[in-house]
Amino acid sequence: MSVTTERTEKFTVIKPQGAMQRETAEEILEEIGRVVDQDVKRIALDLSQVDVVDSHGLSCIINAVTRARLREAEVVLVGPTPFVTGLLQVTRLDQWFDIFESMADVERRFADE
Repeated sequence: MSVTTERTEKFTVIKPQGAMQRETAEEILEEIGRVVDQDVKRIALDLSQVDVVDSHGLSCIINAVTRARLREAEVVLVGPTPFVTGLLQVTRLDQWFDIFESMADVERRFADE
């Protein structure tokens, strides 16, 4: 798994690529922690290049979002693949996360803020 981070006008975008599994899932948690520690208030977790998520990967996403929310940061999920979308639906986490199809959708949603 690799993780890249970039900034847009209103968001810090964290983009993992590959499988979020036991061996690699901690990277995403560490990266979100690093971003949150920089006092970033809006984070977009772009999941468009994540093809597999196991229970450890899902746990890391939940922990990372919880950590960010405790620091009063807003986290949205962007472009989850069909596998990730199905996993979020089965676990009913699609009701806990704000999920967008693309960064363009995110930017439109937060255009006035």
